[in-house]
Amino acid sequence: MTINARRIDSRDGATIGARNGSVSLTATGEIDNAGSKLVSGDDLKVQASDLNNASSQISAQGSASLRASNAITNNGGSIVTGSQLTINASRIDSRDGATIGARNGAVSLTATGEIDNTGSKLVSGDDLKLKASDFHNDSGQTSATKSATVHASNAITNDAGTLVANGIIRLDSASLTNTRGTIGSVSDALSVTTTRTIDNSAGGRMLAAGDTTLTASDLNNAGGTLSATNLSIDTRDGSVNNAAGTMASNGALALHAGAVNNEGGALEAKGALTAFTNDAAFDNSASGRVIGDRIALSAGELKNNTGLISAKTASSLHTTAIDNHGGAILAGQSLELVNQGALNNAAGQIGSDADVKIASTTIDNTAGAIYAGGTLSATATTIANAATRDVTVDTNTGASSMPAGLQGTDVTLLANQSIDNHQGQILARRAISGTTPSLSNDAGKIETPGHIKLAGLDTFVNRGDINGGTAVAVHANTIDNRDTVQSKGDITVDANTSLENSGRMIAGGDLTTKAGHTQRTLGRTQDSDGTLAADHLIPEGIATASETVMTDGAVTTDGAVTNEGTLSAGGTTRVSGVSVTNTDTGTIVGDVATQLNATHDIDNAGLIDSAATTLQAGGTLKNTGRLYGNTIALGASTLVNDANPQGMGGVIASRDTLEIGARTLTNQHHALIYAQSDMRIGGVLDANAHATGTADAVTNNGTQIQAGNALAIDTHRLDNLNANFQTSTVTTDGGKRVWFTVSGSPTTQYGPDDVLFYNVNNHEAGFYGANWQKKIEDDDYFTLVTPSSRYPFAIYGHSTLKWPIDTDYSRRTGLFTFEQIYTVFPGDPKWALFGVASPPAMPDYVDPYSTVSNSHQSGRPAKATLSGNEVIRRCRDDMTAACAPIHRWIVDSEPAYSALTAAIAPYNKDFRARENTHWTAYEVTTQTITPVVTASEPAQILSGGAMSIRADTGINDKSQIVASGDMQLVANVLDNSQPTAQQVVTTRGTAMYSHVVSRRFKGDQRHNEVMPYVPAPVVTTIDLPIADRPQRVWRRGSRGLVMRGWSTRLLHRHDRCRAPRSRRRA
Repeated sequence: MTINARRIDSRDGATIGARNGSVSLTATGEIDNAGSKLVSGDDLKVQASDLNNASSQISAQGSASLRASNAITNNGGSIVTGSQLTINASRIDSRDGATIGARNGAVSLTATGEIDNTGSKLVSGDDLKLKASDFHNDSGQTSATKSATVHASNAITNDAGTLVANGIIRLDSASLTNTRGTIGSVSDALSVTTTRTIDNSAGGRMLAAGDTTLTASDLNNAGGTLSATNLSIDTRDGSVNNAAGTMASNGALALHAGAVNNEGGALEAKGALTAFTNDAAFDNSASGRVIGDRIALSAGELKNNTGLISAKTASSLHTTAIDNHGGAILAGQSLELVNQGALNNAAGQIGSDADVKIASTTIDNTAGAIYAGGTLSATATTIANAATRDVTVDTNTGASSMPAGLQGTDVTLLANQSIDNHQGQILARRAISGTTPSLSNDAGKIETPGHIKLAGLDTFVNRGDINGGTAVAVHANTIDNRDTVQSKGDITVDANTSLENSGRMIAGGDLTTKAGHTQRTLGRTQDSDGTLAADHLIPEGIATASETVMTDGAVTTDGAVTNEGTLSAGGTTRVSGVSVTNTDTGTIVGDVATQLNATHDIDNAGLIDSAATTLQAGGTLKNTGRLYGNTIALGASTLVNDANPQGMGGVIASRDTLEIGARTLTNQHHALIYAQSDMRIGGVLDANAHATGTADAVTNNGTQIQAGNALAIDTHRLDNLNANFQTSTVTTDGGKRVWFTVSGSPTTQYGPDDVLFYNVNNHEAGFYGANWQKKIEDDDYFTLVTPSSRYPFAIYGHSTLKWPIDTDYSRRTGLFTFEQIYTVFPGDPKWALFGVASPPAMPDYVDPYSTVSNSHQSGRPAKATLSGNEVIRRCRDDMTAACAPIHRWIVDSEPAYSALTAAIAPYNKDFRARENTHWTAYEVTTQTITPVVTASEPAQILSGGAMSIRADTGINDKSQIVASGDMQLVANVLDNSQPTAQQVVTTRGTAMYSHVVSRRFKGDQRHNEVMPYVPAPVVTTIDLPIADRPQRVWRRGSRGLVMRGWSTRLLHRHDRCRAPRSRRRA
């Protein structure tokens, strides 16, 4: 059939076609096929200025070619061929549930303007090729049996749409929007090239069984998913946003971009993972994850706060700055960090089972962990390793906990300015080498079973523990050992100018000390075969090992005083020396007063008691014993109240007031500082032994500072720390969960018992719950009905109602002529349900044509046994007296039935608005990982009266500061008294997209497509309990003070008071 005309008008149900032959239509103007059919039994050729196929059907058993110089409109229509389909126009509009497709052939659509497939289907049985200025597939379905190629000079939009192919997919446009959509190749590759942005956010998915290559100026994958065998992303210098998104590959993952935001996101590769940002920032914070077999990352600033970077094998990071606070950077093999700026690993983890090499301007490992299974090599201007001693670092990133500090088989540290190991630990399984001008080891630990070498030092003051199993060598201009240097082997201490030892040097082998000018052994020096050598050697000191009792006595020396016995006086006991040591067997008491003065240090491991106790030390005052008095005044550069070697905490307790003047005050390891009345802590003691000025630092680590009345603290820094706060995680399974979503409300979840399934064909309906698929199978007549607040299922969903409800009554056309029969009669629950008063019951109908046949009433009319509608039909045209009551009832009931019909109409409208032919069923299991506290030892600063604290900085970390009276805080102290952690809920399962597929002459059929559903984990911040320690309370005893929670008593005068071997908390 061939038709040539200026215009062809075939609307409103017309048909043009050839059953067995080809059809050719040519018009110089428009061809209008609206609401009609154009059918060819073979090939079809159509050419016009415009082609209108809205709500119409064009079909060909063979191929088809449609050409229009202007637009082709197929809204709500169908263009389907058996083989190849070619469409050319200035614009192709195929919206509103339309279909364009070829069952067995290729589809080619070309438009100088846009191709709009919104909410419709575009299907190819072979290859699919689209070319236009714009291609819109929002909520649409585009598929190809083989490959799919889309070229758009402007935009491709696929919002909530589907664009899939079995073969390779090639997309080329200025921009691509795939929010909530799916683009995927079932068995081949995916290639996307844009000159502007690719937006795959808000649940968008780009999937490929083969490789995926994305090229754009920017990429937004926030909340989206990219998955392929090998994944390559190139945004040139443009940004990549993967916040809460996922980029995953079974092979390699390569990322070339500008700034990268991976907050809460995941970059995961089973092969090599490379990321290059052109010196722009890389943000992996907020539980972000970068995981690969091998990782190579080059960026500007790397932000990994609470993030995880983990390589199965080797990892190399080149950056301008690294912030790994609370994060983890891990590798199974070698780990290299080359950083041009600052490296912040505070409370973080950096570790490898092999070698770790770090080069950075500065390294801050405060309360952090840097670990190497092999050699740890760190080079920087400054290295900070403070607050790492005897603590564990748990980052809550999923990585295992690590002991804090610097650790390795061999540890090599090179710092051009300083190494800070204050309360820190440097540990090695074989050897430690440290080279720096300045090393701070206050309360720190440097320990290895092998040898230790410290070199390049200017002035070295050791207030910590240096323990080398085979050897220790220290080289410096000036050495002042105030704590411990020990080895089972040899010790060599070499000072260019002076060496002072007020601490301990203990060698199992040779002890060699050298000094250029002066050497003083004011403490304990012990060796099995030792050598002491100096230009000028002055060994001096006094040692007391027996009991010395004085009426009013003084012990004074220019050297050291060591008391292992008892110094006691009925009046005042005075002890003075360069240093004063009261061992654990020593007692120093005075009934009136006890006064100790040392040029350098005072070390009390025994008992010191008096009515008025005063201790002044130019250096450190250390108490691991019992220091009592009615009044106590303590002055020192550093005051440490600590535990003895048996773990018993030292006690400083006054029966009245307590004055402490110290530049640095540390209260730790179960020790106690207590005053029954007032307590003042400042920087120095004045001439009247009152605390005044400002201390540099006050540290209360897991212990108590308590005043029975007023408490005043004046310091530059106040740290109230939890000494042993540890957490772990508990994993719980949430079981299986099922919910539904529908088009138009993809974020609204409906439970399995919240939705109704309704068959529009036979009116079957039910709440099928999680077994819905077994019930409806592939029945395309079923719809899913969502709940309504106006018509809840609990009221309107019982079995006496249909869905929707038929019109039960309509007005008569004649006097007693009706358009339909009644379906609701008086007494039906629908009257009350819709708030309409029921009419009276239909009167009985006595059938005049039927008589009673029994012997008593033979010949009388019989009461009808007919149904209500049968009575109405009989009386429709019967005007006899028998039907008169029925006629009156019908007239009287008409207002009630009209009101019921009016009440039912909104319900039906609401019901149909809630029907959905397409829905997605989710079936998932959830797992919750909850942090729990496994250990806690909070510090407490308490006062029974008013409290005044002045501090420039500091922290109240998982601990308590409580006053029973008024509290005055003039402080910039960070309050972390309420710790928090992150609870992570992960969800895994499937999403089944159930929709109706048109099979043309074979009828429609429901298809259920199952896809994996793995949304981003839900992270919630929760509060963790501090786990309060028992409060210790002092009371007045018959002979002194007794503290509940401690098995000690304060005695009078010369009575000896020995601490028990162990202590139990109250």
